[in-house]
Amino acid sequence: MESKIFYYSKTTQFRTILRRELAVKREEMNKIIKFELGYIPKGPEGSAQNKLRFYYNACRRRGLVKGKQREESLKDAINRLKKEYPDFNPMFDKGFFRTPKKSIFQKLMNPLRR
Repeated sequence: MESKIFYYSKTTQFRTILRRELAVKREEMNKIIKFELGYIPKGPEGSAQNKLRFYYNACRRRGLVKGKQREESLKDAINRLKKEYPDFNPMFDKGFFRTPKKSIFQKLMNPLRR
């Protein structure tokens, strides 16, 4: 009987510690995302630009857990938004979100893939 109580108390302590660690990680994640959202301007209420910010927030959270770069998260958010708004031209700081330029080989191969 004592071993079950001891096991239960260890499990409870572990869960408490784990919750605290996750809360700290969540706080750090919130700070990172809030900082990065400063480089994606707000748009009018209900606009596609605001949806981009919303999608970036979700994609970036997932990306931080998986170890993705912010550029990849932005690209994922834009691709997701383009499904709803195909003509949307996103606004963001291109210097902060370094969009890698295509090499000459990639430019030549792109028309062949269509």
